Amino acid sequence: MTKDTPTRSPSTLSDRTAALRELPKKGSGGRRIVPLPSRGIELPTTVERAAIAVKAWEDSRGRILFRKGPEYVGLTRGEDRPKLERLSVGAFQTLLQERAEFLEYRWIQNRWIPNLIHNLSKNWCETILESPVFRKSIPQVENLVFCPVITKTGAVISDGFVPELGSLVVSTIKSLPDIPVESAVRDIRDILADFNPVSDGDLSRLIAFLISPAIRLGGILRNGPIDCFEADKSATGKGTCIELRAAIYNDSVTIVTQRRGGAGSVDESIGTAFLAGHAFISLDNFRGRLDTSFLEAAVTEGEVQARSPYSREIPVKACRFMISLASNGVEFTTDFSNRTNITRLRKQPTGYVFRRSKSDLIAYARERSPHFIACIFSVVKHWIAAGKPTANNGWDGHFREWWQVMDWILPKVFGLPAPSLGQIDAADRVSSPAKMFLRSVVLEIARSGPVSTEGYPASALARIALEANPPIELCGRSVQDYDEESLARQIGAVFKTMFENGPVTVDEFTVTRIQSVESREGTGSGPQSKIRYHIARNSCLNASSA
Repeated sequence: MTKDTPTRSPSTLSDRTAALRELPKKGSGGRRIVPLPSRGIELPTTVERAAIAVKAWEDSRGRILFRKGPEYVGLTRGEDRPKLERLSVGAFQTLLQERAEFLEYRWIQNRWIPNLIHNLSKNWCETILESPVFRKSIPQVENLVFCPVITKTGAVISDGFVPELGSLVVSTIKSLPDIPVESAVRDIRDILADFNPVSDGDLSRLIAFLISPAIRLGGILRNGPIDCFEADKSATGKGTCIELRAAIYNDSVTIVTQRRGGAGSVDESIGTAFLAGHAFISLDNFRGRLDTSFLEAAVTEGEVQARSPYSREIPVKACRFMISLASNGVEFTTDFSNRTNITRLRKQPTGYVFRRSKSDLIAYARERSPHFIACIFSVVKHWIAAGKPTANNGWDGHFREWWQVMDWILPKVFGLPAPSLGQIDAADRVSSPAKMFLRSVVLEIARSGPVSTEGYPASALARIALEANPPIELCGRSVQDYDEESLARQIGAVFKTMFENGPVTVDEFTVTRIQSVESREGTGSGPQSKIRYHIARNSCLNASSA
């Protein structure tokens, strides 16, 4: 045995007291010293000191280390926007040694010698990370916010971790101008001038869509509905609205595309976006029936178990995420439709001169993000100063507080109808397969030219549906599965029930089922009952017709 070989020595309470007393106050670079178990020092002390050292480092230099459920994640800043990434044990070894200096006492030549550990072992790293004490010391993060947030008191936070929200604000915008509410209202409406909502009620819901993140990201309201856009034609501006909102809030949209079950399903894609901390998520160009209990639970229950491919489930508070959906004809379940804010858009007429192209509009909003955030915050502060009033709208569905707040702000501040007016009818339609089919056929008729004043028999509606591109569905089945005659019979059977209570309104059209008796001259047969569907464009578009 050489003179420098450590030998075993009994560890006593006095050894531990002396060991802690003799620890250097600080290591190199201002790092705190963390003793590994030795000289009477036990593992709980090591873990506690490591937690204190990491917290002190992060608090003084900017926090980048967080938890998402049982997983540790770190803030990374790549070529694109910052994001949260799961940390491997190897990555954590580096982070720990950047934030603390580890030391082990050795008994050499009948005395304790402190020995700095320059390469913390993987085993020690895993032991520290798995300790409940250390895990509890690392805050839980839900999402990243790339703009200032406004709190319940009207205070504005421009940077840093907000523990009560679980939000990490990583904004490059450090100050906002002070804008009078009258100017704010004008500029908010101005940025939306190139969009063509079907009614004033749809315009109200569109502005509520813009304001909602400000009220939710700062924790003023806990959650809000999924924002859904419908259009009569493609290239109407649904996706542009979604991108515009994210640009205003100095962020970009994470796109989730439509998939069916198994690995890489819609639920898994949404879960991956949640785990990455992206605040703005868009379900893009969905068609057919959307049935996802995961998403329904995510927006209402506060916490769901999310997972990304090949990883374990992690609890996520989904209320901090702004979820949007764009479609020309998606069919919802009743539960899903009751969790939506539906805005209908029309394509601008031929010859309409846009003030800005889509790319220019998004670039303009991003460039002037501080101004538009200040406009939205001005409206929110006006509402806070008024005592956070709510409208007594009788809403008894999901997100009652959100609808009551918006039903106060839009009429009182913008002079528009309450957003909730017409929402129930819209939600009922998108959860009715028959009404969704009727809407698709009516829009096909409107696109092809003047609407016939004589009405349309079921056979004519069947022919129009079969010629539609993209294909239309009737009650979950593609019309291409029918021939014209059988499709006409199916339409007649479905519509008979749907029109039992009178005319049906879809978008800006009212459809009336009229039954008449017509003689069949020259056939030798008696009178025959005929059914036609008459389509009329509503002359007055307002929130009540939504």
